[in-house]
Amino acid sequence: GRGRTLMLLVALLALACHDESPPRPAAVPAEEAPVMKTYTIRDSQINARNSGFSDPDVDRLLADPELVTVTGMDLTGAQLSPEALTQLLADPRLAGMQRLFIGSSSIGDAGLLVIGQAPPAPALQELHVPDVGASPEGIAAFAAAAGFDGVALLIGHQTIGDAGAIGLAASTGIAKLDLESGQIGTAGAVALLSTSTAHRLSLRDNPIHLDGLQALSPTLSSVSFKMTPLTEADLMTLGAAAAPGLTELNFEQVAFTDAGLEAVRSSSWLTQLEAVSIGAKKTSPEARRAFLSTWGDARWISIYRKDLE
Repeated sequence: GRGRTLMLLVALLALACHDESPPRPAAVPAEEAPVMKTYTIRDSQINARNSGFSDPDVDRLLADPELVTVTGMDLTGAQLSPEALTQLLADPRLAGMQRLFIGSSSIGDAGLLVIGQAPPAPALQELHVPDVGASPEGIAAFAAAAGFDGVALLIGHQTIGDAGAIGLAASTGIAKLDLESGQIGTAGAVALLSTSTAHRLSLRDNPIHLDGLQALSPTLSSVSFKMTPLTEADLMTLGAAAAPGLTELNFEQVAFTDAGLEAVRSSSWLTQLEAVSIGAKKTSPEARRAFLSTWGDARWISIYRKDLE
């Protein structure tokens, strides 16, 4: 009767609501979820280039059982506070590090100072810190405080300015200095050329002139003026300056006049150069022939020679 029908409907409803699928596993709590490494360690090198390496990753790296004595570290693009950078560079496994790349990062003036005063500083052979948001005053303070010993320093693509350039010129711990696109002017350029103890100097793509330059530092063997607005007057000043250690010059994309080319040709240092990169296609054939006659064929001259012939 009605009771039996009602019992049948209840049974059918219960069967329809019953879930035969297996139970879902419980979600892993967020704190237990695995964290993807933002770095790799291989052959005593740490590579975290453009990986989003930031403060929390410092703790993970220092606790990593794979971390051993480090000779090189690429942290290009890292977002590190001065405190985290201090913690990282204070680890004794990094004390003999020879290469540190940390450009295009957020370290700023404070981070530069940390690097310059950190235990690895004397061991560093290469330091790349371009585009880190530093100021001219911060770069000058960094140069004054750094404990480098013959480092190759790449620090351009930010506002170095004359103040920063003058500070870097006074540092005795820099062997090679690349200041590309550093918004350096005449005062900074003349200080670097006159007093720097570096062996190689790149002033590429800076709005420099050479007013007041009388002599190049005797330690300077290589100078790049590529993409600078040197004028005829600047080239005459350079040609008249003493340059006892100079062996290599780069004048690519510098606008030469006949008088500017003649100033280089008649300089006291041209014949001691081993290599030169120069183009002067807007000069006269006579000026170019005179230059090539003095230069000769025994030394290297760049592909821009086609502009001289």
